[in-house]
Amino acid sequence: MQILVERFCVRHNGKQYQAGDIIPDVDAAEAKKLVAASHGELRLLQPAAETPREETVQDDPDSIADDIGLQLPPVEPVRVAKRGTRK
Repeated sequence: MQILVERFCVRHNGKQYQAGDIIPDVDAAEAKKLVAASHGELRLLQPAAETPREETVQDDPDSIADDIGLQLPPVEPVRVAKRGTRK
C-alpha cells in the first residue's frame, strides 16, 4: 500500500518524506496503524488497478510535422533582429 503525506514531515524507515510525498510499499497492517495514529497528517492511497499498457514510442515532433505537411516559414535573420523595441 501507499501512504500520502498530507502535511508536515514524516520519517519512515530512515527516510524523510515531505508534505505531498508518497511513502511506497508499506505493509497494509502497518499502513493502517500509521494513518490512524497520524492525526490527519497521513492518508491511505487506494492501489490503482493495474492494466497492461503498451509502450508508446514518442516520435520526433519534427518528423510528425513533416508527415502532416506543417513547416515553418522561411525567416530572414536580419529583418527579425531589427524588429526590436529599443529606442
